[in-house]
Amino acid sequence: MRRLLLAVLLLSLLALAASPAAGTGTLRGQGLFPELADTGRVRVEVLSVVEMEGAPVVLLKDVGSETIVPIWIGHSEAMSISLRLAGKDFQRPLTHDLLDAILRELGGTIQSVEVSSLEGTTYIAVLTLKKPDGVLVRLDARPSDSIALALGARAPIYVATKVVQATGVKQ
Repeated sequence: MRRLLLAVLLLSLLALAASPAAGTGTLRGQGLFPELADTGRVRVEVLSVVEMEGAPVVLLKDVGSETIVPIWIGHSEAMSISLRLAGKDFQRPLTHDLLDAILRELGGTIQSVEVSSLEGTTYIAVLTLKKPDGVLVRLDARPSDSIALALGARAPIYVATKVVQATGVKQ
């Protein structure tokens, strides 16, 4: 299993370095998400969080194929994702637990998460929330935070087809 993960991560790094998507920008700073106009996306499930060379990596698997998309994340996000995958709670609310509670109290819900693009070697995600009045709001977010929130809300997680093609590795 460890050899498979190492191979997946190495091939993903090579694919990312050679990706035509690397270096392309989006208008996320302006509140627009043109990458969402392309509905080319795949649904993924979170396989696990693994530690590779001292850095945590979340492994996303395309539910319709054997492709894995690895995303390097921070240690606190890795802990939150791991706890949520295991169905465990920390003794005190973590940041993602607090955000869950705030959304719940304000009547909002998480509708979906999409890892929508790459900017260089940085993955970009869009978190879609539904307000109590039914209006959808799309927020620029880090994939790691978005994945942790989606797991807590049992919301679907997607990865843009172009990101899967650029960074995904077949099992």
